Amino acid sequence: MQLVEFGLILIFSALIFISFLASIILSKLVSPRNPSKDKTTSFECGEEPSGAGRGQFVFRYYPYLLMFLVFDVAAMFLFAWAGAFSSLGLDLHMIVLAFLLVVLPPVAYAVNAAGNAERWK
Repeated sequence: MQLVEFGLILIFSALIFISFLASIILSKLVSPRNPSKDKTTSFECGEEPSGAGRGQFVFRYYPYLLMFLVFDVAAMFLFAWAGAFSSLGLDLHMIVLAFLLVVLPPVAYAVNAAGNAERWK
């Protein structure tokens, strides 16, 4: 019985892969190709490109992006923990408390950085 279910998963995965390849090939065959100078130039935020093709990357918002990802994953784990709170044992609660000890310092940093955001302007 388990081998049949595994075979169905393999067949389904093969169908997904084949449909993926078919969509890529079909889009290459059907899509129009008429590049022009305007279409091939780089464009960002309404500014005309000048100089080299590579520009400086502003790292100002990069820490916020990383903190958002960390807090998003942490919230996902905490919602799952809260949903199963009464059925978990003490050992699992200790694991979640260790997780919170790892997650809370970046939260404190984010709150501090948000409070000091006026200095960055």
